[in-house]
Amino acid sequence: MRVGERIRKALEEHVYQSALWKSIFRHGYPDSDRNRVLAVLSNVFLHLHPTQVAGHAVRLRYTWCMGGLAAFLFLHLTVSGVFLMFYYRPTPEYAYADMMALREDVPLGMFMRNVHRWAAHAMVIVVWLHMLRVFLTGSYKRPREFNWVVGVALLTLTLLLSFTGNPTCMRFSWRLRRPGWRRAENLFSSSRAVLPRGRTSGRFADIFSPWCDRN
Repeated sequence: MRVGERIRKALEEHVYQSALWKSIFRHGYPDSDRNRVLAVLSNVFLHLHPTQVAGHAVRLRYTWCMGGLAAFLFLHLTVSGVFLMFYYRPTPEYAYADMMALREDVPLGMFMRNVHRWAAHAMVIVVWLHMLRVFLTGSYKRPREFNWVVGVALLTLTLLLSFTGNPTCMRFSWRLRRPGWRRAENLFSSSRAVLPRGRTSGRFADIFSPWCDRN
């Protein structure tokens, strides 16, 4: 018996068949369909994905890469949002002043805010396109009904989160600081404006944002 074969046999008996080796490497080299499936199923990250995917399902003209773009935009919004969190306070008292400080005092503050804002708009569009692609290709059908429910929930959450950066009340609070909006407010204050649900108000801000700062 050759030396190489002796070494291979010794490794096979004392190393490859040991409990320690099998606890770390739970399958053989992925040179067959079975070993490739086991490589995916036994990996802590890869086991979240299917073991086999049809070739047409990963083509760009089929997926539109909307899922990957949505994930990238989410990570971008997380990083830029954490940066803006240190300089921006989302309250009617400080929002306008903090926004002016971002534009005038913070290095690259306005650039970061604009990038964060456009990424938020892009994520809403991308998620909508992703759901449209899933619907057009029938990817929501059996046995993926639960995936569709999760997607609808994530779409709803994305739409709700898109309103948290610059709430409507703050936008009207800033605009009411301008002379044109002040004149419009004085014009409407002279008459009674009927609100939904039968309520009435004499102030322009009450029509759009009753919870805004009116100082």
